[in-house]
Amino acid sequence: MSRQHAPYVPIMTPAPSNRLGIAGFVLSLLGLISCGLLAPVGLVLSLVGVRKEPRGLAIAGAVISLVSFVPPVLFGSAILGFFKSVSARRNALLATSSSAPAITPGRGLSASAYFSDDDGKTWFIDDAANVPPFAHNGKTAYRALLYRCPEGKPFVQRLESFTDEAKSKIEADIAAGKPPLTAEYRYLAHGMMIKRPGKTEWVELKEGDPESQIKWGEVMSATCPDGLPNARPVSIEENAQP
Repeated sequence: MSRQHAPYVPIMTPAPSNRLGIAGFVLSLLGLISCGLLAPVGLVLSLVGVRKEPRGLAIAGAVISLVSFVPPVLFGSAILGFFKSVSARRNALLATSSSAPAITPGRGLSASAYFSDDDGKTWFIDDAANVPPFAHNGKTAYRALLYRCPEGKPFVQRLESFTDEAKSKIEADIAAGKPPLTAEYRYLAHGMMIKRPGKTEWVELKEGDPESQIKWGEVMSATCPDGLPNARPVSIEENAQP
């Protein structure tokens, strides 16, 4: 009688898992919908998980984390530069010169500001309540932001304007008695446009648009001919002349 053998049953070994890589991948996905809030945690876990097999999800998590983390950083940099400029503009507008008009009923604070009607080649001082763009001597005038290098003459670093909608609202606020600076401040990030003299493109800061944020930062940066960022804003009280 022949002897029967039991059938061979292969032993199944569980596939290796990478818990850190999986956790990093999940958090990186959550970082995409949380505006990059969880991206740093996902990036750290994914980078640690890359050291262990399998690496697929860990690598994917690291890439996704970087993609979701970079735009908020760029936006934060643009916002920081924006508020530095706002502070410089505030000081310039509040520093009235001897030619600045006085406070008039129904107008509130009336300060002066620099403007240009020839794309920054020259400039003039006028009432800050003039919301750009506006007509001046048959031309279109825009607000001019003047800067000066340690050894050099003042120059127009950028021009500022507002969209038609923002301009109408600002003018209505000024007519209602709000100071020009207060009326404009509400629309600096929602309707203000800037550009460099000699350029044709006006840049408007848009939340969630990295391209506009990068362009905004480039226009806002004030550098001297030697490339150093040591140019300082020129206030109204200096009464700078072209």
